[in-house]
Amino acid sequence: MIYDIIIIGAGSAGISAYTAAKKQTDHLLIINDGPWDTTCARVGCMPSKVLIASANQYHDAKNLSLVGIDAKVTADLSGVLPRVREYRDRFTQGMQKTVDSWKAEHKINGKARFINSNTVEVNGKKYQAKAFIIAVGSTPRPNDEWQKAVGDRLLTTDTLFELKTLPNSIAVVGSGTISTELALALHHLDVKTTIFARGKHIASATSPRIQELVIKALQPKLNVLFETSPDSLTLKLKLILLIKIKNKKLL
Repeated sequence: MIYDIIIIGAGSAGISAYTAAKKQTDHLLIINDGPWDTTCARVGCMPSKVLIASANQYHDAKNLSLVGIDAKVTADLSGVLPRVREYRDRFTQGMQKTVDSWKAEHKINGKARFINSNTVEVNGKKYQAKAFIIAVGSTPRPNDEWQKAVGDRLLTTDTLFELKTLPNSIAVVGSGTISTELALALHHLDVKTTIFARGKHIASATSPRIQELVIKALQPKLNVLFETSPDSLTLKLKLILLIKIKNKKLL
């Protein structure tokens, strides 16, 4: 059998592709290596936004004087991460329910490898299609040297939300959009935060003027070390949050 479409990857993009393709043909297949509840729902934008929401509300409460309210705020932050996981579980259950409603013959668990332009191999079997949609997403790629230096204190976006409590301090390696928004959220939750930025930019702003404004707004809050890479000694002294995302290899 030659499928009309084979979709590789069942994250947010893959699920959207399947939903759209299903309206046009029933001769389709979706292949996924790993969980079917999507990176976005499990360890990505959905749980991160729950964390950011908590951080923003706590930050606003501490700064009520800016709106003319005189108040002293005391806080127990031990419930922040459990709340993130509670909502994360709701998100993933919803995504899994969607996938479970698909026909069993449309789904394969396994890693796809292209044999030629119209054939992939999965779990030792070959599948052909007229067209392919590649939606493999991304995954953290921890540095092996850092892993040896700090052990289980080396975190990624896959493990950050599993912490039992918020750390007292954290180092964020990378100054892209994901790194910056999580670093700012942690800062607002009273975590002493340092960002190691390989270049001269933060938050991926390309306009020089916007970049200037971003740095002006964030630098008083976050300790950003531009053109600096952490070495092993530094990593032994700090809790590391690795938000360095690289594309997952397909072949």
